[in-house]
Amino acid sequence: MGKPARHEPVTRRGQPRFVRSLFLCILLLSSSAISATEQRVVAVGDIHGEYEGLVSILQEAGLVDERLRWTGGRTTFVQVGDYLDRGPDVRKVMDLLMDLERESSRKRGRTVVLLGNHELMNLTSVLHEANPAAYAAFADRRSEKRRQTAYERYAALHDRLSTRYGRAPWPLLDASAWSEAHPLGFVEFQEALGRDGKYGRWLRSKSAVVKVDDTVFVHGGISPNAREATIDKINRQVQMEIEAFDRVREYLVAERLILPFFTYPEISAVVKLELARDAPLSSDMLRVLQTAGSIYEWTIYSPTGPLWFRGFAEWSEEEGREKVAGLLSGLGARRFVVGHHILEGGRRIVSRFGNAVFLIDTGMLRGYASDGRPSALEIVGDRTTAIYKDGRSSLNDPPLSSGRAFTLPRPRFQLASLGGAPSQPDAETVWRGPEGSTLPFRTGAEVEAFLRESKLVSVSKRKLYGATAPSKVLVKSGKVRAQAVFRSHHREEENARWESGRFTEFLRDTYLSELAAYQLSLLLGLHTVPPTVPWQLKGQPGALQLWIEEARAGWHPSETEEPSDPGLWAMESDRMLVFDVLIGNQDRHEGNVLIDSAGKVWWIDHSRAFGRERDIPADRIQRCERRIWEGLKALDPAVTAGRLAPYMSPLEVDALLERRRRLLALLEERIAERGEPAVVYTVRPGPPLRSVPRSKGPDRL
Repeated sequence: MGKPARHEPVTRRGQPRFVRSLFLCILLLSSSAISATEQRVVAVGDIHGEYEGLVSILQEAGLVDERLRWTGGRTTFVQVGDYLDRGPDVRKVMDLLMDLERESSRKRGRTVVLLGNHELMNLTSVLHEANPAAYAAFADRRSEKRRQTAYERYAALHDRLSTRYGRAPWPLLDASAWSEAHPLGFVEFQEALGRDGKYGRWLRSKSAVVKVDDTVFVHGGISPNAREATIDKINRQVQMEIEAFDRVREYLVAERLILPFFTYPEISAVVKLELARDAPLSSDMLRVLQTAGSIYEWTIYSPTGPLWFRGFAEWSEEEGREKVAGLLSGLGARRFVVGHHILEGGRRIVSRFGNAVFLIDTGMLRGYASDGRPSALEIVGDRTTAIYKDGRSSLNDPPLSSGRAFTLPRPRFQLASLGGAPSQPDAETVWRGPEGSTLPFRTGAEVEAFLRESKLVSVSKRKLYGATAPSKVLVKSGKVRAQAVFRSHHREEENARWESGRFTEFLRDTYLSELAAYQLSLLLGLHTVPPTVPWQLKGQPGALQLWIEEARAGWHPSETEEPSDPGLWAMESDRMLVFDVLIGNQDRHEGNVLIDSAGKVWWIDHSRAFGRERDIPADRIQRCERRIWEGLKALDPAVTAGRLAPYMSPLEVDALLERRRRLLALLEERIAERGEPAVVYTVRPGPPLRSVPRSKGPDRL
């Protein structure tokens, strides 16, 4: 029986057992539960280096005075993670949080600081969201000399490893380019966050989850499918994985394969070459390399782990009430308080499932969410209150539920930044079902909800075209039935070759790319990829995509038919080309472009996309449709990384964002040369595309 399922990352052999056996020296954490009679608890969500916003809301909540002295008395202050990355003042934020821990405890209060996904990214040297200005706070008068020495060590290691592997381990930057990529303070920042650094020791003392009275605080959430079922087990697993990465890094540094200030992409590049090297490996080295290459499969990076889970924001009200009730019962708690999720508007704390979950990330960082603001949640017994700089709002009344699915809206700052360019009118799409029926959906979001809830009726015996062997299925939810395509093929391989024999450093051919393509199309304001959701067929995880009924494939020049409007088809093709270049699609042809009975163009089959290529074919991009042009400019890197995290590693996200940067630079160059009207076009309204007999030009007589 098919059933919807959240994506569980594919695991490789070796890592879990190794992590559990190699690092038995880890100290078990003390219990993460805090008890007291009815006390005041104040929680603050994601900070992201926004020092002034943090100070202002702490003062508004009565926790500090104008000199930042603790005035909260016996209040427990909880910060639910993500104080690093994006903003410039991460050091000042950490210093303040450390001061509050000391100050509050002296005055019979308590400050509890948790780990978020961005803290773990920094602890594992995944630094693509760090603000370069944040490094400056760690610089001193000797930083230039340290940076010069670091570059010399980097260049020397490059030469030595090039000899070892018979090829360059990474493109060698000259001193100027390397310095630009490593601002003053970068080396000191890495050292400060290391195991022996001031901030590194502090971060490693933190938990991922804490229970205060009857409230569980966690950055992302707790999935019903989580591998660890208790708070202490979750915290032990997170600490064990941090320790595992520290040991791996120390081992590779001692073996003179990496340098202490290397980022994870640099570490990963060496790991891959060492594994591919034609030389015997010791058992210890093999285990270390396997562990280093698999961190994106650990709890600290899992989409169902406590730091990344988004179910509390994405579940429908009906679906979530039952699941959250079960989770709370198992933890002996009454409510969850989480960050990580900015909902529409980003200006208010949101309660869900009858006040069983509070989403408290309101986009504090200035310039990140245009309508975000600092906020805090106050809990006193049964009373819950949202605190803002301009006042307070009671959250005691359970929210009204219409019974309709709650769909996580894209943040308003993202929609507003599209510059008024309307997305393709999703509401006008007529969704077709089997045998010419019309499905009762108005929007793609409703189709998506249907697919998530659907159950398998049957699997077609007719094999679909494609190397990944997709299956055509009939699914239903309630009385509604629809046909869909299920894909479960998954292949990710280093230093591999495609069927054509073409070599690639990272081969990616996976159903996860189908899910990513759908999510990215929504972020761009497009509705050109059919609704696609995570699903299971007979226990096999994969992607379920609505079948486009009564559709034909795109036109090939050798066909006897052609599009009724060749100019319109050329515009649609050029728009699709920009999307394909953005995602690094390796397999676009006329067979994976569909035109439905209403003339709407759909893009399908994206399994061979979202690799790690950073270059773009500049000569092929001559113009861009306005909607995707505006979407590219508005695409927020942080939002994109968060939305796509369940479907790819940060390495693939980095490559995607780099291709976006190069696309924008190329199009801006084209505009400067030719003028915007010659480069950015708008698809004109007109009759829908259809097939007509190909005209007989002179070459066909």
